[in-house]
Amino acid sequence: MSSHIEKRNQLFKVRDTEITILANALVDDETNEIIFDRQLDNAAINLAFDQYRLNNNIVSSQDIINFRKKYKLSQRSLSILLNVSSATISRYEKGVLPSESINNLFKQIMSDDVSFMELFNQNKNNLLVEDKQKVESAFKLN
Repeated sequence: MSSHIEKRNQLFKVRDTEITILANALVDDETNEIIFDRQLDNAAINLAFDQYRLNNNIVSSQDIINFRKKYKLSQRSLSILLNVSSATISRYEKGVLPSESINNLFKQIMSDDVSFMELFNQNKNNLLVEDKQKVESAFKLN
């Protein structure tokens, strides 16, 4: 079987919304049908998720990672502050879409240092002393 890679419009359903993206696909030369290719398919799915994020004002995985690093937070520490599991933070950083309420919270604390410090002050006693100190020192630098 011979095949080639070409750009194709592909339709994905993300949270009951149809998203069409142009992405590389492995195509069978004989049938002109798209053939499953894990790497290309994952890349296309990620493009669809990125478009959905853009269309719906959802924070990106990289935004979450950058925010965490800005305040020297581990995934565990951030999960404690947000009252979610550390596995949830890990999934968000790998591309899973956050719930609407968590997305709104992320947008608020990422755009407003005062909001983040209020959240931090409410939950800081649940953090390890060293994690609390890291955030406090990072906040002083920003």
